[in-house]
Amino acid sequence: MKPTLIEFPAPLNSALEHLAQQTGRSPLELIQEAVEIYLSQQNTPLPPSIGMGASGRTDLSQRNEELLWQDRWLALLQQVAESEQNYATGNTYRGSVADLMAELDD
Repeated sequence: MKPTLIEFPAPLNSALEHLAQQTGRSPLELIQEAVEIYLSQQNTPLPPSIGMGASGRTDLSQRNEELLWQDRWLALLQQVAESEQNYATGNTYRGSVADLMAELDD
């Protein structure tokens, strides 16, 4: 081990000495353990899921239903636009449910 000089304010040094007497451990052992714990917490990467749902919206919890319906409405409008485009290009045709059922029976 490499020796390192650490200076503590008097109250911190007294608390360290008191803890060492209570636990039966040396001040050196207590300091080493504290530094190891501190360093292990500093190097712990955050889970990849942290921030995944960051929308940038500050009102999301108050407006969640409205925003969900808005997203659904926009998706439906997109589907209608695609259907109209398919119909215009001849990829689909419009008919009644009865027409569909008759076609399935054939």
